[in-house]
Amino acid sequence: MDRHELRELRKYQYFMLNSSYLIGLGILFGTVYLGSSLKVLFIIALFFSLFQLVFFLYKKEPFTFFSKKQKRILEYEKEKLGAEEWKKQQRVQFISIIVLILVLAYNANTLTEFDWIWLQETDFFVFITVTSLLLGILLNLTTMIRNRKLDRMDQYSLKGFTVNQLVIAVAIAMMFSFGMMWFIISLVMR
Repeated sequence: MDRHELRELRKYQYFMLNSSYLIGLGILFGTVYLGSSLKVLFIIALFFSLFQLVFFLYKKEPFTFFSKKQKRILEYEKEKLGAEEWKKQQRVQFISIIVLILVLAYNANTLTEFDWIWLQETDFFVFITVTSLLLGILLNLTTMIRNRKLDRMDQYSLKGFTVNQLVIAVAIAMMFSFGMMWFIISLVMR
């Protein structure tokens, strides 16, 4: 694949990533605006995750919105990573979907009517806006770093790429979680 085609495919990948993120934010803000409980949001997310799992089990690849460009990106990454590393990456994605489904199912099942009483309306808007902005930046930044490493390294250098990316993702998720907990506690303690 030449550099121009790869650049165009990566632009499309970012467009789809951000479009999906904005649709998810729209669903979040829609459920909050309609006064639905957080439980409804978890059920909606659970439904989409189950759909992704079924697709993954059926096609043996991640959900790609049935786009030829996204399939081309998958083919490129599969070729670039090599068969062994690609299988590792697929296993990690499969396990991630399962963990997400379990967490969402647990939250949807055990969550009582939780309606953000501890936050004032202004604080809630700040909380959701800051969280959404940080997640959007994090999503794009981690994708950019991953893509740069993948595109610039050869197949031999990509041995252990999946495990390395998993460790980085877990570290970033933990830092983000602690940061969010600190932010929530600081809002509550005011």
